[in-house]
Amino acid sequence: MIVVFRVASLLLLVSAVAAPLHANAPDPAADAEALISSAETLTKRLDATGAKGTPPTLSNADAVLVRTAFNADVLRAMPLDLDKVSRACVGIGNALIAYVAVADRSGKGARNPVAVSEAKLAQLQNELTAGSIAANLCVQKGVRAVSAFVATLTPAQRANLREPMGQMRDGAAMTISSSIGTAAMPSISLENRAKILAAVFEDLRFTAASFTPADKRKLSDQVITAARDLPPSLVERSRDIISVLQASDCNLLCQAAN
Repeated sequence: MIVVFRVASLLLLVSAVAAPLHANAPDPAADAEALISSAETLTKRLDATGAKGTPPTLSNADAVLVRTAFNADVLRAMPLDLDKVSRACVGIGNALIAYVAVADRSGKGARNPVAVSEAKLAQLQNELTAGSIAANLCVQKGVRAVSAFVATLTPAQRANLREPMGQMRDGAAMTISSSIGTAAMPSISLENRAKILAAVFEDLRFTAASFTPADKRKLSDQVITAARDLPPSLVERSRDIISVLQASDCNLLCQAAN
């Protein structure tokens, strides 16, 4: 169920280069720090949840914490500040990993630990869906933040960032591919699967235009394969996603890769 979130740590690598230019940038999204702090607190609570314990969910006393940590509207409003976006992505990614770890612990000692763990993930699907949505929005915001920073650089400086930008694209592609795979899982409700696909598609046009043609072909093939397991009601959305991935758009990040 977990969205692969390698892009979070990779954004930190690029933000370290950009930090001097963004240190005094204003923060118009005042809730950004609350999201980051909540994601850190959520991860700690999840890490402290034992095999038989009750993790924070959207339906218990920790609902506000979970909603704040995965707040999609805050991510949409977040400024293109690499430091804030990076910390938000890392926090969200860590919380998702912690939820999966809770499910893994629940299966320890059981006759069929995999079945117990998968059942726990299904119980936590609303929280994991919220996290998956946040992960995709954070990736999209991160790509825009990196693009804004790269636009301030000379061609020679961009060349020095070619490798980390390539890693970032790999992480973004992995997040998209994993999300499509999650949406194809029959244990997830149709409503949650549709929400995940909508998040993938939300700012996909800009994100996809950051990929090289080879990257897009590879990702498009992965999505086509995963989409075969989608129910009929979600096929149209998957076609929209594939259409964007097959477009020839190539923005500054794509151009800087060559």
